[in-house]
Amino acid sequence: MSSSKALGNSGEQLAANILAGRGVLMVEEIGTPTHIKKFGKVPHVYQVRFGNKVSGDHRGLLRNGISVLAETKTIWGRSLRWSDMSPHQPGRLQAHKDCGGISLLVWVSDAGVFVMEWNFPSDDFAPGRGLTVAAASRLDIPDVYQFWKDKTEAGSDER
Repeated sequence: MSSSKALGNSGEQLAANILAGRGVLMVEEIGTPTHIKKFGKVPHVYQVRFGNKVSGDHRGLLRNGISVLAETKTIWGRSLRWSDMSPHQPGRLQAHKDCGGISLLVWVSDAGVFVMEWNFPSDDFAPGRGLTVAAASRLDIPDVYQFWKDKTEAGSDER
């Protein structure tokens, strides 16, 4: 396994733990579907093919039943770039949010772990624009349930 893949896997596990500590219940990893096929005539050699893209890295629930979808990016030593997202990920996060769920981007970096709502001001994170540690710190959500509750009580319809 490459060191970047190992770093990404450990970042996803850390993100799951952080989400659970910030009020997300039943945090589960979303596995990428795979198919294993025999590779040619060589005995005991198989080829792994990846199936359909998944919506994010983790799913969970708030204690009121609201669905949570989280995508994790483990990027060290630099800002998080829009291009670090796979092409399908922004649309999936937005669609989940549009259906009334809470969509989160979790950035695991050497400066900390940041849990942010998928609703970025274009000055912070957009195509061609990276997310800095300073912006991530400002957008970080310490308690996801309380964040949702505060938004709902304020009458925000930007969920």
